[in-house]
Amino acid sequence: MVTPSLHTRVGEWVNIPAFLAIALWGSTFVIVKVTVRDHLSPLSLAAMRVALSAAVLFVALWAVEKDWKVDRKDLPLLALLGFSGMALFQIFFIEGLKRTTAGNSSVVAATSSIFAVITVALFRVEDLRWKTIAGIILALSGVALVAQREGLSLGTESGLLGDIFTLIAAMGWGVFVAVQMPLFKRYSPLKIMTWASIFGSIFILPFTGSTLLAEDWGSLSLTGWGLAIYYVIVSGFAATILWSRGVRNWGPSKTSVYSYLNPVFGILSGVVLLGERLVAVQIAGVLAVFVGLALARK
Repeated sequence: MVTPSLHTRVGEWVNIPAFLAIALWGSTFVIVKVTVRDHLSPLSLAAMRVALSAAVLFVALWAVEKDWKVDRKDLPLLALLGFSGMALFQIFFIEGLKRTTAGNSSVVAATSSIFAVITVALFRVEDLRWKTIAGIILALSGVALVAQREGLSLGTESGLLGDIFTLIAAMGWGVFVAVQMPLFKRYSPLKIMTWASIFGSIFILPFTGSTLLAEDWGSLSLTGWGLAIYYVIVSGFAATILWSRGVRNWGPSKTSVYSYLNPVFGILSGVVLLGERLVAVQIAGVLAVFVGLALARK
C-alpha cells in the first residue's frame, strides 16, 4: 500500500493553487497603493496592466492553442468584456485605491460578485431569489459602513470618493464575469482573456496616451519597475493561471469559496505593511459584506 504524500493529503483539504492565487490577488491592493503613491500615476499603471497583459496573453495563447481567431458575431461581447473588465475596471480600481485604504478597497471590490448576479438577472439568465436580494442589500449596506472611515466628504482625495470609484470598478468586473459565461461554451478562458485585453487596450489607450507620454520613465526606479511588473505579471497572469488550476481541481462552486479570503488578505496586508487600521463601524461593515456575499451566492 502506497502512503499518500504530504502534498496529496494537504491537497485534499486545501485547494493550494486557489489559495496561492487569492494570496497574490490580496497583495495587489498594497502593491498598487504603493506604486501610485510613490512611483507612477494611476492612469499609467492602468494602461501598463491592460496593454502588457494583452501582449503576454497573446503570446501564451499562440504557444498553447496556435489559434487566435474568434467568430465575428462574438466580437461585440468581447469588446464589452474589454471595456467593462479591463479599461473601466483598471482605471477606477487604481484611481480609487489611490484615494482609499488597501483594506477598504479589498472589501468594496469583493462586491463584484454581487454585480455579476445583478447582471445575470437583468439579462434574465436566471431569476433573483429572496436570499440573493437580501444578500445584495446586506452587502451594499456593509460597503456603506466600510466607507465611514473618513466621513462623507467627497473631496478629490477623500476616502469616500475612493470607495465610490472602487465600487464602480466592482460593477465593471461584475459585468465582465456575467457576460463571459456564454463565451465559455465556445472558447477557452485564455482566448477570452486575450481578446478582452486586446479590446481593453483599444479602449484605455486613448484616455491614457497623454499621461503615458508625460510620464518620466527614465527616472522610474527599479523598485517602481518591480512593483509595476508584479502587478502586471504576478498578480495578473500568474494568479489567473493558478486560479484556473484550482477550478480544474475542485470545480467552480467549491473553489469560489476561496474568494472570501481576498478581502482578508487585503485588510491584513494593509494593516501589516501600511499601518492601516479598521474602526469598529468598518469591522461591522466587513462582516455585513461577508454575510451578504454568502447569502447572494446560495
